[in-house]
Amino acid sequence: MKLRVGLLGAGGFGYLHLSGYKKNKQCELIAVATRTKSHAKKAAEKFNVPKYF
Repeated sequence: MKLRVGLLGAGGFGYLHLSGYKKNKQCELIAVATRTKSHAKKAAEKFNVPKYF
């Protein structure tokens, strides 16, 4: 069973976390949320995350 991950924050450290989760085969990125929708969209597109807020 995979760990489903929703990440809050898509700044510098958020990108580090997203990168780590993306490389881990035990994790499934399902959502990213941040203060501005444009930043969330950019991170979601970069890491192929299906939902962003």
